[in-house]
Amino acid sequence: MRTTYPEASFCFVDVTALADSQTASTTAKDFSNYPLFCDQTARQAPYGTLERNQFLLDGSREIFPAAGPEDVPWWSDEKSDAEGGYVKPPSLEISFTQPHSSIGLTLYFAGDYPARVRITWYTLYGSKLRSQVFYPDSPEYFCSCQVQNYGKLVIEILQSAFPFRYAKLDHVEYGRIWHLGREDIKTASVYEELDPTSATLSINTARLEIVDAAGEFDPANQEGLWKSLQKEQKVSFTEYVDGIPVDCGAFYLDTWECQKNLARFDMKDLLGIMDKTKFYGGRVYHREKAGAILEAVMDSCGVENYQVEKEVADVELSGWLGIQSHRAALQQVAFACGAVADCSRRDGIRIYRPDRHVSRTIGTDRRFQGAKVSMEEYVSSVTVSYTRYTAGGEEKQISKGILAAGRHRIEFGAPYLAESIRASAGIILEARTNYVLLELAEDGECILTGCRYEAEENACTASVSVVEAGENACVRTYKGCTLLDAERAGELAGRLLRHHQTRQALELRYINDGEGVGNWCDVAMRGGAQNTTCILSQTLDLTGGNLATARCLGYQRRTTEDHFAGREMYAGEGGVI
Repeated sequence: MRTTYPEASFCFVDVTALADSQTASTTAKDFSNYPLFCDQTARQAPYGTLERNQFLLDGSREIFPAAGPEDVPWWSDEKSDAEGGYVKPPSLEISFTQPHSSIGLTLYFAGDYPARVRITWYTLYGSKLRSQVFYPDSPEYFCSCQVQNYGKLVIEILQSAFPFRYAKLDHVEYGRIWHLGREDIKTASVYEELDPTSATLSINTARLEIVDAAGEFDPANQEGLWKSLQKEQKVSFTEYVDGIPVDCGAFYLDTWECQKNLARFDMKDLLGIMDKTKFYGGRVYHREKAGAILEAVMDSCGVENYQVEKEVADVELSGWLGIQSHRAALQQVAFACGAVADCSRRDGIRIYRPDRHVSRTIGTDRRFQGAKVSMEEYVSSVTVSYTRYTAGGEEKQISKGILAAGRHRIEFGAPYLAESIRASAGIILEARTNYVLLELAEDGECILTGCRYEAEENACTASVSVVEAGENACVRTYKGCTLLDAERAGELAGRLLRHHQTRQALELRYINDGEGVGNWCDVAMRGGAQNTTCILSQTLDLTGGNLATARCLGYQRRTTEDHFAGREMYAGEGGVI
């Protein structure tokens, strides 16, 4: 029997606090290694000590090094007494250079966890903001306390859970990874989509509905998690299939609402985030590697987690990138390279050229009845339009208007030679192909002039040799790509024409076993027929058995059973096969 269920994780962590932290303590063992607090994957070994009832002789403990261990971030210098108290409570001070805010702290204790802990938050200038006592009940304990703009905090161990024990801390997380299990999630679904032509870069979405039994998202709860929800909060999804985790990708919060103890969250993937910010750094390129252009786009929007396959990165592009969203700029590069940019089933973006390698088989044991087959429009020719840019020699007026005193960014709708741009008033702080940054000391008229790149419209067409019987000639035109030359446009037209020859659309519902968008699959149909098809889009019901409702595009082929010819068949003999 197949068992499936989802899990989700919200990242309520101030990720900048870790690198900004400085740790110190006057009540710690000399071997405490404070820099380890910045390595949140480090864990100290389970050493055997002379603490009461701690060192069981069962092989579960390591011998304590004579020179002191090197993997201990913090260890108190004294043991607790018979009541679990300390003469001087061990404490750890963490200071910052910038103010930080978090919904609390997650403390990771080594071995035993204490019975009582006090945390005090201060401003950068030493004023106390808040102090609260917590009662840990596990080695990984979240101290829920929302504090804004703190510059220092002090963690004090007031009482140990067992007598005659040291206090030991592995690291501190400035916030909380909030895990939601099968008992919390009411519904969860993911929508994935991929356009093999990259005429558009699709945005994957996710929806999550949870049972908010604790009222964390009730606006009346002033200590609830809802106060820490932010636009673009990261949420990771995992589907467990027979106990095996399957990564369903990372998404970012778009909208949320709560009603009658049910909270619903709608999310978008990383491409959706890139769609909200502008790329200003484009210019006119001449045979420049796509990898360098992609690096500039990704650096501009702060995306670090992306992969570009070498065959894409090495493509040389010519043309212009104007001011547009980062997603639109990425689409221009991907389209020109004949590549796709995909966020599905991952925390990041993969940029690659798709192929038709069949990697999956969806048999009748996984496909539900009622699959729908239809034919897409017949395409006999594909025309790709492109623009060639050459530097113009004549100076022209770019803009004219009354500007207020201060700094202005004036954006261009066409590319200009940056070094040719002049202003009749004010000081040009920065001149680029797509904009100028201008500063005026007083209100007044300003005329911008410069040499504009001349644009020459061109097109390349690829056509089938013979129009199929019963079909009419039909041309599909792709316009708006500004990163193509004649060579790239011709190659791209042929690639797109081959894509449009796969006309058979298939809509089906099936049990997903790892199939994702962009995968080519063999789908078993009635009567021995088989659809070889590419998954273009699908909705995954993570709480309903990991069922997928998919739309695919490919072609059909028919197979017959293999028959054994016998052992007496030799080369040169007659026979019917």
